[in-house]
Amino acid sequence: MSLWAENDVRCSLLSKPMFPDTPWTLVAAATLNGDSLGKRALESLCQAYWPAVVNFLRGRGLCMEESEDLAQDFFSALVESRLWHRADQARGRFRSFLLGALMRTLSKHVRYQQAAKRGKNAMLIALDELADQGGELAAEDENERLRFDRAWAERVLERAMERLAAEWGDDRELATLQRFLPMGEDAPAYEAAANELGCTLPALKLRVHRFRQRFREHIESEVARTVSEPHEVAEELRYLERVLLDPGFEMK
Repeated sequence: MSLWAENDVRCSLLSKPMFPDTPWTLVAAATLNGDSLGKRALESLCQAYWPAVVNFLRGRGLCMEESEDLAQDFFSALVESRLWHRADQARGRFRSFLLGALMRTLSKHVRYQQAAKRGKNAMLIALDELADQGGELAAEDENERLRFDRAWAERVLERAMERLAAEWGDDRELATLQRFLPMGEDAPAYEAAANELGCTLPALKLRVHRFRQRFREHIESEVARTVSEPHEVAEELRYLERVLLDPGFEMK
C-alpha cells in the first residue's frame, strides 16, 4: 500500500487555482525583495526539520549530544549567513538546498574548530564562504544523500502525524486508528477494533477512511511547505515513498 494514497498519488493542492505562499517560496522571494519574511520562513523550516538533520548526523557516527550541538550550530548560522539569500525557485526543493549546504560546510566547520574558531562562528564562516563561491548546492555522496532523504521522509510522516493527533482529540481512538496506517504496526481485525472502541463495524470503517484521508492531506500539506511549484508536491511524494520503501534505495 502506498504511504501517501490508497491508489495513485493524488494531491488535492493541485486542484487549487493558485499555489499558496509556503515557507520555501517566501525564502525564494526574499532573495529578490530583501524583506524579513524570508528569514522568518527559513527559521520555521529549520525548526520543523531539525530532527531530520540530527538523525542524519547520528547516522554518520556522531552521538546524540554531538549531533544536536552541530545541528544547532548549523541552523543558527544558516539563518544569519548570506547563503540562504542564494535560494531561489530554480534551485528546487528545500530538502536539496539544506543537504547541499550541510554537506559542503561540515568539513570546513571541523577545520575552523580545530583552528580554535568555535561553534556558530565557525559554521557561519563556512556558510558565508560557500555563498561567495556560487554554484549549485548538491550533495556529492550518493549514500549520504539517501541517508538524509530517508531521515527527511521519516520526519514528514512524523510532522503529519503530529498535526493529525493535535486535531483528532480522542487519544484512545487515535491509538487504535494509527494501527490501520501503512506506517503503523500490523492492522488489527476490524471487528476487534470496533469492539475496542465500542462502535459498529461500518462506523469504524468510516473512521478509518477519514483518518487515512486526513493523514494523506497532512502529508501533502507538509511536503508543499518545502517545494516551489504545485507539480513538485506529487513528485516529492513519489520520491520520498521510494526512499522509504523501495529495496533498490538501500544504502551499501
